[in-house]
Amino acid sequence: MFDRREQILLRLKERLAATIPEVDGRVYRNRRGIPPPEKLPAIVVLDGSERKRAPTTRHKSLSYAIYTLTPQIFILLRLSETIENTGKGEELSAMRAKVIASLTSDETLLGLLGENGEIEYTGHDTDMATGSAMQGEMFLRFTFAYLLSYGELA
Repeated sequence: MFDRREQILLRLKERLAATIPEVDGRVYRNRRGIPPPEKLPAIVVLDGSERKRAPTTRHKSLSYAIYTLTPQIFILLRLSETIENTGKGEELSAMRAKVIASLTSDETLLGLLGENGEIEYTGHDTDMATGSAMQGEMFLRFTFAYLLSYGELA
């Protein structure tokens, strides 16, 4: 059995741990809650959701389809010592750029997605907004389109 979805999620965690030096390997998958201060900065990858891309118009017995996986990727910074949050916006921006570059350039990840696969970065939200905690958190949105071969799951 080869579950491409699981392999993609494992690769996300592995790649981010290896290429984002600020987190020093602290990349967690499906972790509940914010890690304690001594384990920050960190990245948390949640499995998110999966959907079939578009209905296929081919024969009903087709043994594969393109699916989209939308995991949730969170950057969590150390809490600021001061009320000014000096440098937190810049730190989030820098880590955002590294995450995007790391995932979109990974040949192993691209190989898992297959010939018709693609990676799309679709934006982010931060807690640096009115009414938010303003602790230095960012939620990045990615969509990974990949070929799901039903036969690989057997």
